[in-house]
Amino acid sequence: MFRIFGTRPRLPNHDLGDKLKNACPGCKGDLILKHYKRWFTLFFIPIFPYSHIDTFYQCVNCNSTFSKSAREALLASTTDKESYEKEVRRLYSTTLVSCMAHIAGIDGHYSAKEDREIIKVKDEFAEFSDDINEAVAKTRASAKPEEIVYATLRKSSQVLSTEAILSIIGFCAKVIKVDGRIDEKEEALMKDYLLICGIPKSKYEEIVNTK
Repeated sequence: MFRIFGTRPRLPNHDLGDKLKNACPGCKGDLILKHYKRWFTLFFIPIFPYSHIDTFYQCVNCNSTFSKSAREALLASTTDKESYEKEVRRLYSTTLVSCMAHIAGIDGHYSAKEDREIIKVKDEFAEFSDDINEAVAKTRASAKPEEIVYATLRKSSQVLSTEAILSIIGFCAKVIKVDGRIDEKEEALMKDYLLICGIPKSKYEEIVNTK
């Protein structure tokens, strides 16, 4: 059956009126508060929003995103802001490698290609190499790695923006596609990741098709 209507999440092209001047920890750009909503569509055209997924700040210059709960930290002194940014980067990197290590081993083994993708992340976040190594080792050594990863995702989703979580799951898609395919277990796991973070699993198709 050809579907002419449905729903999908999308980012708006307007702000909500709350702008934090020169507040981006990375580039000092302005941060604008935005909604991430699910829209009703007709003939694939978004008609109206009907449910809220997330509210976050996005930089007008570098497009970095930050959780709405970080407002006070983003308005704090330069030193406090830098400390907050570092903690967010640490949380992002360790959550990312935990998920990558988990999903890479869901088939019972880790390939050299999959390990190389994880090494790339370690190189990108070299300042947190000890934390990353610990996260990977802990995930791989556990008899129930899903409990560790799910708990990590729940914690991260309280701090990281939806865009950051989608980025993490996008990297997961990339690491398991290095062998040329995504099997049913891997697909189900990525959808679980989305649901745990309060993101509709329908977002899965968009993530896979863009990675």
